Formats: sequence, C-alpha cells, structure tokens
Amino acid sequence: MGFSEELEPGQVRPARYFDTDLVVWRTSSGEPRVFDAFCPHLGAHLGHGGKVEGDSIRCPFHAWEFDGSGKCTGIPYAKRVPPKAGVRSWPTLERNGTVMVWHDPEGGPPEDYVPSVEEFGAEGWTPWVHRTALIKTHPREVVENVADIAHFGPIHGNEVLSFEAKFEGATATQSTHTTGYDKKGRLTKQHTVATYYGPAIQFSKMGGEFNTVIINAHTPIDENNLELRMGLLVQGIDYNTKTGRLLGDMWIDALQSGYFQDVAIWEHKRWQDEPILCDGDGPIGDLRRWYAQFYEDQGAQL
Repeated sequence: MGFSEELEPGQVRPARYFDTDLVVWRTSSGEPRVFDAFCPHLGAHLGHGGKVEGDSIRCPFHAWEFDGSGKCTGIPYAKRVPPKAGVRSWPTLERNGTVMVWHDPEGGPPEDYVPSVEEFGAEGWTPWVHRTALIKTHPREVVENVADIAHFGPIHGNEVLSFEAKFEGATATQSTHTTGYDKKGRLTKQHTVATYYGPAIQFSKMGGEFNTVIINAHTPIDENNLELRMGLLVQGIDYNTKTGRLLGDMWIDALQSGYFQDVAIWEHKRWQDEPILCDGDGPIGDLRRWYAQFYEDQGAQL
C-alpha cells in the first residue's frame, strides 16, 4: 500500500483502494492503521480533517473518537457510546519499510506471505528509492509477466539466455539471464530472480551494473485501475551524497522506463480468457492456475 516514510506519526490521509473509500493514518506511537472512511454517525470522511490523538482518531464533524480497532470510545457531548458504533479496521503489517494491508472480501484472517528483506537497512545499501504510478489495467496483466518469456525481445530489446518459472504455494518465481543495450549503446548483462509473495508484492534481486533489490507492489483501486509502487535498494551508492542521490534516481528512472514499456501495452490490450498460445510463450497456463488461488471464485482464471 505504501512506503513507511510516506506516513508519519499523527498523519491522516484519504485513500481509495479495492473500490472502497478508506482513511490511512498512523498513531502517535507509530502504528499504521487503515479504516473504512466514513464515520457511522452522520457519514463524515475521516480522511478529510480527521485528527490523531494518541492512538485514536477523531472525526472532523462531531469529534467522535475511534481507537485502533475501529471501536468508538468517546463522544464529547454524549453520556454513553452506542454499543455498535465503530468503523471497519483493515489488518495492516509494516515490514521492510513498507505498510501493507490485507484484503479478503470474505473476511478471512490475514496470511503472512511477505519475507523480511535482509538488504533493507543493511550497511552499504541505500534506503528505498521509490516512485508511484497510477496504471489503467487489471492486476492479472501485471502478474502475467512472470511467465511471459516472449515479450522480452519485442518490448525491451533483450535476448533471453535462460528462463525459468516456478509456482510453489503462494510464490511465483521467474529467473532470467538476459542481454541488451543501454541508452548509450553499451552491451549489458543481467541476472534477475523475481518472486511474487502472494498476488501483489514482488521482490526482485538483480545483478548487473549495481546489485539491486526491487519491489513492485500494486494495490487495486477498482476492477480496472491500480496504484503501483516501485522501489530500489542499491548496493554501493551513498544516498546521503548529492552524487549518490543522482545515481539512485537515474537507476530507478531507467528501470521504471523499462517497466512502462509494458504499461503502454497493458493499458490498451484486451484480456483473453482463452488465448491461442504457441510453444515459445512460456508457462502462461501454469501462471494463471497459480494466480486463481487468490480469487474468491478460484476457477475464475483457469
């Protein structure tokens, strides 16, 4: 959903994800919280003018107070709080310098897919250098890249030397060796291992000019739009210096530019439920069967 530094203690901001209006806030003690946006009293949006007080948030309209679980714990002008007064609180997890939210339309308990990234906070590595983008597509288009070996040449101008995809439990991993040319016409070689942990968070480890850890995390806004956050941890760049910041920014801009070569296709393509495939396309059917486990109707993507 976001990088930790984007949400400071006491900060409140409105958001819209999963076709739902939300309020995202951080308690004074530093805990991230995500609630349904509208006060159950008379419907004010908590993300527009709501205020954090300690570990609670107050509605901007009549100052109803809600604790971290979403329960109303105080009304300044009332003798008692209605027992059913509360807002839905979404399960959140903060790890690797990111804030994540659990989404299950059926209300199932959170599952912890996401590992700790050892490079985050390690000596010699930058903090997250990140960008955010709004993309007009369905998340399944993004995830399908794990299996799509045939797009590397036409879209990115890369030659694929080796390619392997594995689908195990809640993870989908792509391992590639590729060659290509940078903007200066220099031959480059890259080895990338990219793994989805669950349906929306991918960590990639890339060897090349710089050792890099990449996060691609997409949050659905609605059925056909998503918010993408891309971040890099880079080894050997001192991001506290002007030169280091410039190198880090140039590196993420180059990677994002490559990513948006795919976006230009996704935003104008049509999903094919029954595509006509050939033997060089990669394990697209396997990917779709893996991805189907995250749908309410688990046969929807088969």
